[in-house]
Amino acid sequence: MLFWDWQKRHHQTCNSGRFRRTLLREGFSEKRGFVAVKETDGSENEEREPDVLYRWQRTERTSIVSD
Repeated sequence: MLFWDWQKRHHQTCNSGRFRRTLLREGFSEKRGFVAVKETDGSENEEREPDVLYRWQRTERTSIVSD
């Protein structure tokens, strides 16, 4: 079972922070139902890298997706 599948089975919401430079594989989070909820310029994180916060939230129509 993938980590995100486990999270979705046991929680109503899941958050995932990603650095923008690692978003080359973008689509990974969106394919699993995550939505970007906050983007920063990186001035407040230790690495000083722009980042994106994603959130998944359970809804009546949400199903668990695994690859």
